[in-house]
Amino acid sequence: MAEKHFGALSWPYLNNPGVALVVKVEWDSANPGSNYKATVVHETEEVGLPAMFKVCQRLQEKYEIDLWHGDAMNEPMVSLLFQGAEGKPFPLSVAPYIDNPEATTLYLQVIRELTRNDKKVLWFGEGSSLPGHLTNLPKDETLEISHYPHVVALGYVAAALYLWLRLE
Repeated sequence: MAEKHFGALSWPYLNNPGVALVVKVEWDSANPGSNYKATVVHETEEVGLPAMFKVCQRLQEKYEIDLWHGDAMNEPMVSLLFQGAEGKPFPLSVAPYIDNPEATTLYLQVIRELTRNDKKVLWFGEGSSLPGHLTNLPKDETLEISHYPHVVALGYVAAALYLWLRLE
């Protein structure tokens, strides 16, 4: 079985902590056309960005993630994040669709697409809080997904995974 890891990072919002997610994708490389299975293998919450960076560095070393997807265009947050870098490189990339005015809709659509029961690709790991965060989103108001760090991190990683699967 071949495998690849995707990372996502969302910033804290008000009283909601920032979130780091790692998704492991597995497939049978000897069998073209085999099904892909993506599983959330790590989920961490942190309020402080220096602490978040230390967590991400440990995850980077453990999983050898090519790119972390997040809001890399938020310069003050990126600056705070990298204060704990101590000269170590960290592959933070701008998440797909982040500058699209319809980003919230796109992220929610791709999450639904990857978690549909009839064509499920993305699985939440054991004990994951992500399903609860998805079901607790407000349904009767215009949603700004960046206000929900767990959901936006999942949206970032789901969008990156979705695009990667389309290219495979």
